[in-house]
Order: sequence, then C-alpha cells, then structure tokens
Amino acid sequence: MLNKKVKIFIVIIFLFFLSTIGYTFLQHRSLERDGFVGIERVQMEDVNYSYEKYEFTKNGKDIAYIGDWKIKEIPEDPSHTFLVVRSFMDQYTIVREDYIIPMEGKVSCAYIGKDNRTEDKKILQAFTEILQKEYIKGTDFFITNDVGANDGFRHVTVGYEGCPVGTDSSIYYIGKIDSKWVIIFRDELGEWKNDKLPVTYYELDDKYGEIFEESGFWE
Repeated sequence: MLNKKVKIFIVIIFLFFLSTIGYTFLQHRSLERDGFVGIERVQMEDVNYSYEKYEFTKNGKDIAYIGDWKIKEIPEDPSHTFLVVRSFMDQYTIVREDYIIPMEGKVSCAYIGKDNRTEDKKILQAFTEILQKEYIKGTDFFITNDVGANDGFRHVTVGYEGCPVGTDSSIYYIGKIDSKWVIIFRDELGEWKNDKLPVTYYELDDKYGEIFEESGFWE
C-alpha cells in the first residue's frame, strides 16, 4: 500500500500534467489563425508570405498555428517580416510578399561562421567596403574537403539597409592564406574534383584583417 505522502505526490504530479496539457491546448487555440501553407506561398489571415532562404540565429516563440503548421518568429526580427513555418517533419523560411529585400548598399548585419550574428559597426563597415570594391586580379587556389572553420575560414552572410537577417551569401569564405587575409566569392567557385575545389581568392587590405583579428570570430 502506498503511504499518504506518496499518494499526495502522485496527485500533485497528475494535476501538474493535466494543467500543462490544458495550458498547451488553450495556447494552441488562442494562436490558431485563418490561412494556408501552400507550395508557392503562405497566407496568414490577410497577409501573404513567399518562401525565401536567409540566415538567422534560431527559432523564436510560436506566434500562430495554421492547421498542423507552426508559425515561429525570428528573435532578430520583431516586426515579423521574416518568419519560420514548421511542421513535425519540415521547416521553411518565409518573408512578407510586400517586403522588397535590399541586396546592396550599407551592410546592417552579418552572420559569421555558425550562429555568430553581429551588428558591430566596424565589422559592418568593413563588409560594406569589401562588397563594394571592384576586384581585378585574383589568385588561383585549391580548397580541400578538410579546409573549413578549423582552418580559420568563415562563411559570411550579410543583410543590407536595415534588413534584420542575412540575405546575401555571396561571400563563400573569408580567412587567411599564407598569413594574408583573403576573400573567396561563391560565384567564382569551380567544381569539386575528388577532394579539391578550385577557387580564386583576392587579398584584403590590412585594415580589414586587423578588424577581423580583433573581432574574435576567426579564432
């Protein structure tokens, strides 16, 4: 026979379990919205969203449910212009159809490597200048399968003119080759052959290297 304390404990656990289920159910009901998740677009009440790939840090809280789909916010975008659509199996990123994504100009945010977002003014100004520069003479180089974050190279994705997420992934790598800071652009990559990828890199001004060194993102 169970003693009285054990019985009370079991009752408390059971009530807590029921209250959790009830809260989840009520929260779900309160966030239910009219709309649909289609192949080409998403509609939530009277707002249309289109599918778009972009860089962000992590999913935020649930802001709506459309059928079996969760609509989740992105912490860096409180305006909910950019959102995540998620089901049990799938996840997609979407943006409001009436928002025109800026693809040039002043860099307003940058994602460096994995899950590193920055709005540091010096770094953003460096990327703005680097992306506006006209590069003429490059150097051929081979990247192997083993080259990556552990070798000091970092992928960089940026957003422009107040855009809160990373929409331009044209920078494939920034890092050091032979002690010199260089940039490799995605649209100048060759094709993998065995374990080698031919690329062209361009040397960066020393002042940018100093900024990157100080940032800590390339450690």
